Amino acid sequence: MIEKTMPQREPVRNRVLTALAEELGVTSVPWRLVVAQTCLRGIPEDMAGRWRALVYRRAGIQIGPRTLIRGILRLRGGRDAVRNLTIGSDCLIYPPGSIDCCAPVRVGNNVTFGPHVTIVTGTHELVDPCHRAGALVPKPVVIEDGAWLCLGVIILPGVTVGKGAVVAAGSVVTRDVPPHTLVGGSPARVIRSLETEVRV
Repeated sequence: MIEKTMPQREPVRNRVLTALAEELGVTSVPWRLVVAQTCLRGIPEDMAGRWRALVYRRAGIQIGPRTLIRGILRLRGGRDAVRNLTIGSDCLIYPPGSIDCCAPVRVGNNVTFGPHVTIVTGTHELVDPCHRAGALVPKPVVIEDGAWLCLGVIILPGVTVGKGAVVAAGSVVTRDVPPHTLVGGSPARVIRSLETEVRV
């Protein structure tokens, strides 16, 4: 007599946990970051800026001393998100906002992010007319020392914001910003040069 063997099925519990992890997106996010975000969720915004920075450091993000993070960081970019983000010292970051870290994002020292700043490092190749967004093309973003990104700024892939530059509220930055300039608009254009001397 030939025995019929039933194919082995994965236990229901494992299937449910796998489906839940995929739905929550935690399969592509480092667990330390998930734990950090969970710990910080109960703290009201504008409070405990140094504590938040400390928790994010423990999650693996390089953050310099005296940097204040005033809310939850929304990081995208899968498992490399934590490794690809570097924030310097004496920065002030006001979430909500979003940082896409599928390519490196380097934030210098003394940088200020207003609320709702979005940094994007991933773009796509233009391909087939049936589905234009092709393969992912990651391009790094650099925000140099002393820069200020005002409310609602969007920084697109491959952009460098120069030292001491200011990006006006609501601007969409599609190309490099020269140091010590004020830029604004969509796409952002140079409005004027800024002083470079330090006031005492």
